[in-house]
Amino acid sequence: MTEREKEDLIDSFECLDELNNNYFEIIKEFSFDKDALLRSRCAALLINFQTDDSLKLLLHLCSDTDDLVRAEAYDSLGAFVFPKVEKTLFKSINSEKNTLPLDENFPIFKPNFEANL
Repeated sequence: MTEREKEDLIDSFECLDELNNNYFEIIKEFSFDKDALLRSRCAALLINFQTDDSLKLLLHLCSDTDDLVRAEAYDSLGAFVFPKVEKTLFKSINSEKNTLPLDENFPIFKPNFEANL
C-alpha cells in the first residue's frame, strides 16, 4: 500500500462512528509504520474511539521516538477517563525531554494557569 493510500484510508476512518475490528487492526498496523506523520494521525484519530484497545495503542504511542506522535497521543489520551491515563500523563510531564509535546497538550500545567482563569 502506498503512503497516499494509507493517508486516504485514515481520512475515511475520520467519518466513522465506531471502529470495527478490521479497521482497528489497520490503525494498529499504521501505528507502527515508519512514517511518523501517519503514526501521529493514528493517535489523533483514536480520540474518537475510546476503547480499551485504543487506550493500549495510545499508551504505546506515548513512548514513540517522534515528538509529534507523542504530542498527538498525549492529546488523545486526555479524552479518556481511565485511572491509568492520569498516571501516564503525569509521568510524561516529569520525563519528557523535549517540551514540544508538553507545551501543546498540557497548558493546565503551565505556571501561569491560575492567572488565566
